[in-house]
Amino acid sequence: MINLRGHSGGAIGSDHQWEAIGREIIKDPNTLNFIHYYHGARTPYGNRPVTEEEYAKGVAAVHRANKTLNRRVNYYMSLLARNYLPVKEATAVFAIVASASERIIDGGTAWGLQMAADEGKPRYIFDQGVNLWKEWESGWGWCKCECPILTTEFAAIGTRQINDRGKAAIAEIYRKTLRKWGLK
Repeated sequence: MINLRGHSGGAIGSDHQWEAIGREIIKDPNTLNFIHYYHGARTPYGNRPVTEEEYAKGVAAVHRANKTLNRRVNYYMSLLARNYLPVKEATAVFAIVASASERIIDGGTAWGLQMAADEGKPRYIFDQGVNLWKEWESGWGWCKCECPILTTEFAAIGTRQINDRGKAAIAEIYRKTLRKWGLK
């Protein structure tokens, strides 16, 4: 029996759709569990508060990621530091993005992906703009790949503006993962 555990920030859009679509496809409640982290104000689907110790580690991870991203951090620190927990707990990160032009991804998703890079974890994105799965290849950037297979501990993140292509990609990855484990 496979036990999948997804980690996210519990925001509207992709964070929520990873769980909602997963539950539609995986009927057994023991096979799929989700932890949605929040700090301070509870996110719409938040179910696990971030401790102050975890938050401090998240802040350090944000500053480390910012050495690469070089973006403004202070205004959104609570959300960005929270984004570290899904990455920290996962063995790989899977994200739905609006569009990935060259190496640039927008919003909090970019922070989660960079924190995963800093931790040496595999990263996959579904680029809604071109309707493709991509994986990060060092030295090359985001490269087209086949639909990946979820790890048992995965970060499920992405854009708040998920569209039908992004939702279909989430369904596809769950179905492929279940087939790999002989469950569908």
